[in-house]
Amino acid sequence: PKLLSKIINNDDNINLINRSMNKITETNYMTIVKEITEELNQDNFRQLPEYSKYLFDSIIKKCLIDENLIKDYLYFLNGFDNDIGKHIFLNIDKYINSTFILFEKNISLKDYLYISYVKDITNYYNIGKILTYLYLIQKNEPKKKTIYFTEQFFYKKIKSCLTIIDNYIDWEPSMMDDLYSRIYLIFGIIETLNTDIFK
Repeated sequence: PKLLSKIINNDDNINLINRSMNKITETNYMTIVKEITEELNQDNFRQLPEYSKYLFDSIIKKCLIDENLIKDYLYFLNGFDNDIGKHIFLNIDKYINSTFILFEKNISLKDYLYISYVKDITNYYNIGKILTYLYLIQKNEPKKKTIYFTEQFFYKKIKSCLTIIDNYIDWEPSMMDDLYSRIYLIFGIIETLNTDIFK
């Protein structure tokens, strides 16, 4: 029992969030959003920032592992509104800005704010997909009025990333992961945007 009490989380809201993560699909995510929103708003309004951060962290980690569900997970996150939605938006915004630093500055991967989420260099492919799906969600859901970044801004960052890749290749970097991570980022974006990127 002592071991189990350490393993099993005693917070019912965290347990609800964890259970819900495994049920998210393209057709039911708004039902889950509603269920979580009702529960969190009833329970402890002051803890909404912490629960929202936990929701965000859980989703991003799942996106890095399972590329097939990235779109559904991000639509789920985007489905929250009111106070929970505001807190989630702030976490997404911080994530986007931190990630875009990799696109425009020649920083080492160890200085990436979310490096602890990355378990393998190929995860950067999914990070590219995450950014692209966030862009597509805001483009395809104008009623939501959530703007993470503009199309012009996005393409400017992609061009900056290509410049960094080109510079790495010119200088034959000793830290190949710094080069590969950015190549994976670009591949994730290109595959998700598909022909749209060439327009």
